[in-house]
Amino acid sequence: AASTVWSDLVAIDLSPRDLQPGDALHVKVVATDNSPWEQHGESRELLLKIPTMEERRALARDAADSAVRSATTAASDQRALQKRTDEAAHDRGQRTSTQRNEESNPSGAKSSDRSSMSYEAAEQARNVAKDQRALTDRVKNLQEQAKALEQQLKAAGALDSTLAQQLREAQELLRQALTPELMEQMQKLEQSAQQLEGDQARQAMKDLAAMQQRLREQLEKSAEMLKRAALEGAMETLKDEAKEIADEQKNLVCQDT
Repeated sequence: AASTVWSDLVAIDLSPRDLQPGDALHVKVVATDNSPWEQHGESRELLLKIPTMEERRALARDAADSAVRSATTAASDQRALQKRTDEAAHDRGQRTSTQRNEESNPSGAKSSDRSSMSYEAAEQARNVAKDQRALTDRVKNLQEQAKALEQQLKAAGALDSTLAQQLREAQELLRQALTPELMEQMQKLEQSAQQLEGDQARQAMKDLAAMQQRLREQLEKSAEMLKRAALEGAMETLKDEAKEIADEQKNLVCQDT
């Protein structure tokens, strides 16, 4: 049977409508099929609203607050994960089965040259790698938030060259933090945990902990830069709002006189 569902992207050129800040456009898609009955179908109505400058400033402040919260939380979570990784790499509970066999065999006979992990240690290593992957995804999202903040401040008329430079530097710090070596190290940890290779897993966690420290430092720097940018952007929007209010009051006084 032929599908009755249509899916596509439709571009709407709004330039001929000369929409101004505060204007709203109601959009509805109406489709007619090719049957003799010319059956109609309608989409739900969408409301496209052109934000006022006041709304744009509020959106910019909200975007700034959200980006700062995300960066601060990510840095804090990365610090905690780095501590977990370091502790796991040095945990006595990470002793290999070979070490435990040697301790239980005082005669000195070696059971195997290959060291292996316990199930609990392997699960701990897998969880470290899993949590680090989740954090790297959050860092990528944070890059998008910083970029969106730059666009919001520009739309609000609050983006000067200094502020734009700060935001670009923050985005660059976040981009540099996610190195190919970090991704490779997570993969090594996952592989050694999968194969229960104790020595390799501990070494992979030690190496990962060192890379996590660099990532945490980059996140903390980015968070501080975003905080400064958020504060400067908020001050600029509030200054512009205060000027508009003063101008409106001045115009009202002139009209009354």
